[in-house]
Amino acid sequence: MSLLSAVLLLVRGLPLELAIAVARIFTLIYLFFRHDYRREIEINQRLLLGKGDRWFWLRNGWCIGRNLALMSRLGTPTGNKLIDSAVIYRENIADGSVQPNGQSAYIMVSFHFGVWEFLPGIYRLQGQDVAVVTGDMRDKKFNRLVKRLRSKTGVKLVNRTRMLIERLRRSGITGFMLDNTARGIRIQVVLDGVTFRIPALPFAFGRRCGCSVRPVFCYWDHGRLRVQVFQPESPEGCIRALLQMVRERPAEWIFWGKAGAIS
Repeated sequence: MSLLSAVLLLVRGLPLELAIAVARIFTLIYLFFRHDYRREIEINQRLLLGKGDRWFWLRNGWCIGRNLALMSRLGTPTGNKLIDSAVIYRENIADGSVQPNGQSAYIMVSFHFGVWEFLPGIYRLQGQDVAVVTGDMRDKKFNRLVKRLRSKTGVKLVNRTRMLIERLRRSGITGFMLDNTARGIRIQVVLDGVTFRIPALPFAFGRRCGCSVRPVFCYWDHGRLRVQVFQPESPEGCIRALLQMVRERPAEWIFWGKAGAIS
């Protein structure tokens, strides 16, 4: 069972403050017994931030534990209140692809940064037709759990190429995760001396369907969800946006479980 699966199952029924405390403790204990992940955190910190701190995993785990507890509220009244009060920077995303029928399609990409699972629900609340491109996860129980959580927010799941092409031919937002470790064709981006290997799919379909690709991030700050939307970007631009956000808020990104994706 994955960390995220265990935390979601453990804290979903608890009051939010207690859920945050339990998730933080659980995440820190998990990392304490995962020397390989602590080592990966230190290596990736050096690569992305230019410095290493052997104790950074504590701050990272503390922040990620809170974020996992917050994401356990997806599809609940508490989660809906968090979405209602979200602050969006650069809210206008109206420079996507205009189809012959006058509708607009957008590709938005994100990373395992902050409280990323809230992003689809936030845009759906704004009246957007939102879908997320997914693949089956190794943890089947967690796979079913996440699908249920996403479906409660009214977000559609896309897991076939034909479904993806059909979506990009009409109005709506289609989201991808760029720092996942799923198999598939990847492209290599070198930026600031760091090599990133990211899925090629969103950029390939963006070119094919004439859709711009926009990086977007969601994080928790001063008791509210905040969303940062960047201008349409190339693969290099998307990684540049990630580096900017990680350097501003390093503890928000999941630094581990990315073997082979960064070097």
